[in-house]
Amino acid sequence: MIMAMAASQGGGLIRKDEIDRQLTALCEIKLKGGKGVGTGFVGVLLNLPDRPLVLITCNHVLPTIEIAQDSSFTFGHISEKSEGITVNGNNLLVTKEQNVSAIWRTDPKDLPNPKKDDDQYGGLDYTMIEVNRDQMEELKIHPFDLISVTVAENNQLIILQHPASKDDPLKQEPITESFYPCKKTIGFLMLYDCKTFNGSSGSPVVKVVDRKLQVVGVHRGILEGTCNFGTQFSAILSHGGFDVTEVPLTTVEMVREFVEKVTWKPMDRNWCMAELTKKLKPIQGHWEKLAYSLIKKPELELRGLVECIDKECHYDKTNDDAVDDVVNAWVSRTTTDRRTWQTLLDAADDPTLSEYLKKHNIPSDKEPEMRDVLKWYKDSPTRINWHTLADGLLPTYKVRAIESNLRGGGAKECLRKVLNKWLDMNIGRDICWSVIVAALTNIDAIEVAESIIKDYRIYK
Repeated sequence: MIMAMAASQGGGLIRKDEIDRQLTALCEIKLKGGKGVGTGFVGVLLNLPDRPLVLITCNHVLPTIEIAQDSSFTFGHISEKSEGITVNGNNLLVTKEQNVSAIWRTDPKDLPNPKKDDDQYGGLDYTMIEVNRDQMEELKIHPFDLISVTVAENNQLIILQHPASKDDPLKQEPITESFYPCKKTIGFLMLYDCKTFNGSSGSPVVKVVDRKLQVVGVHRGILEGTCNFGTQFSAILSHGGFDVTEVPLTTVEMVREFVEKVTWKPMDRNWCMAELTKKLKPIQGHWEKLAYSLIKKPELELRGLVECIDKECHYDKTNDDAVDDVVNAWVSRTTTDRRTWQTLLDAADDPTLSEYLKKHNIPSDKEPEMRDVLKWYKDSPTRINWHTLADGLLPTYKVRAIESNLRGGGAKECLRKVLNKWLDMNIGRDICWSVIVAALTNIDAIEVAESIIKDYRIYK
């Protein structure tokens, strides 16, 4: 959480309680069946007579009203101790069937402009849906005041966001980072270096106006591998018919002009390999996904390449080695209150563990020492498969990473082979960090992509 922040452009200081108050308007959006996750926020349209409450996110998060109704929305998860309240879309949203005048506005992210052929750079990528006022009051939501506010270069911005929790339940609470300056506006787009995470699409981009947080944009993602970007909120209000200001045009040429001005540190192959191996370590367990995103080959040929790399790196580690990895990961990534022998009992479903605890007079609610866990396992006559233990303790992405590390040089060696193949294919060409950033963005490795942008981009 942020204590107090200074903002330029005459915004003044913002109090912590003001930030906490506005965090109540934030929600985590989960699609039906766990097919996606994003962020949304609730605001009040002040320039309409009845001041309706609306939920806003990206179109690529909620493209249709049917998907929105089948999704779930969690409010109030502002700390690890407060899990918040989850509301189903059918109960939260006001549809045309319930009220013919209910607000439903959206614009896809790739909408061409017929008057300009295919010259326009995508659409506004937003969705706005009216929400049930009684439901919001019951949840004690403090909505944002939604009015048209201009944003200019060097305005200090911050993004309030819910990072994705589909892989890591310890990273669900809203994230607030430092203020960053608006880098540039291109038509209806706004560019900035505010730090974001997976699941941040649809987050409000805000600045301080008269000591209040005012929404000036909706976060979308990374623009052409260069920096974060969003849609200006004034353009959304105009498109929705809530403001008379004309939506500024953003053309492909305008975006290309910006992208071409962005330069990067030169890529020497050996230095590049060393840097990328280090930078990509957090996602090396996903080397296959990176290969499909980075290497441009026909699908069958690419699949054969991935299988070949997998086969070259494969060798069998023992089950005990894998259990060591599982226990280490579990201990390092969980808080004390979630790390108990009872958790292990539930995950392992192995009677020898109960016998071990009784034999050594160990309470099930006690936090286990790692050496004791490994001693129980290695002394157990049954020796359950490591996968059984992992599935009960770790998220899927971590299990896959351990699985990948059971091979030859592990995931690291597989990753190196993918990077070498990509570099081989680009000999004699200009290789830009932005290609890696775009590939990482495609597989939702947002934090790694932003790290590369921060360290290797040169933009004046």
